[in-house]
Amino acid sequence: MSQLDKQSESQAESTSQQRTPRQQRSRERVEAILNAAKQLIEEKGSAGLKIQDIAARAGVTASSMYQYFPNKAAIIHALAQHYLDKVNEMLQMALQEKPQTLEQCAQTLEFLFEQFHQLYCHDPVIRDIWVSTAADKNMQNMDIEDSRRNAALLFEHFRDVFPEAHWQRLERMLFLAMHLSGSTIRLALSVDQEEGHELIAIAKHIISSSLMSSLEKTLFEDGSSDACLS
Repeated sequence: MSQLDKQSESQAESTSQQRTPRQQRSRERVEAILNAAKQLIEEKGSAGLKIQDIAARAGVTASSMYQYFPNKAAIIHALAQHYLDKVNEMLQMALQEKPQTLEQCAQTLEFLFEQFHQLYCHDPVIRDIWVSTAADKNMQNMDIEDSRRNAALLFEHFRDVFPEAHWQRLERMLFLAMHLSGSTIRLALSVDQEEGHELIAIAKHIISSSLMSSLEKTLFEDGSSDACLS
C-alpha cells in the first residue's frame, strides 16, 4: 500500500469516527425532543403544545430544534409514525400461526381489533394525536399508507385459505378492514364511553363476521369453496 493510500485510509477512518458520535447525538436529541413532546401532550394536550415548551423540557434550544423538525406539526407527525410502527410490530407478533379456515381468519381480525383498541385506550398521547388531528391531510395519508401496510401483512397470513382467483378481493377487503378499525376506534374515543363500547362491538362484528361472510359467499358462488372452508 502506498503512502498516499495509507493517508487516505487514515483520513477515512478519522472521518468515520467523527461522524458516528454526531449521528448518535442527533438520534439522542431527536429522541429527547419526541419524549418531551409526548410528556407535554399527556399533560396539556396537543392543542397546547408549543415549540418553546418542548425545547425547555428536552433541554435544547428552540432554534436547534428546527434542525430536526421545521414546526410543531412535524413533531406530531413523527410521534404518529412511531405509533403506527408500534401497531405494525404488534400485528407481526400476533401473526405467528397461519389460519386454516375462514372462522380462524375472523377470530384473528377480532383479536387484532381488540389489541388496537386497548392500545388507544391506555395511551392518552396516541388518542390525543389522532383525535385532534383528524383533519390533517398528512396524517390522513399516513393512516392510509399504514392501513395498506397492515393489510399486506394480513394478506400474506390469510391468502392460503383462499383460492388465488380471490386474492385481489381479499387484499382490498383487508385494506378496508384495517382502515375501518382505526377510524372506528378514533370515533369511539370521541364519544361517551357507553356509546364508544357499543360502536367497537358493532365494528368488530362487521370487520370479522361480515367481511368474512362476504368472502365466503363469493367462494360458494363459484363453487371453489370446498377445499378452503373444510
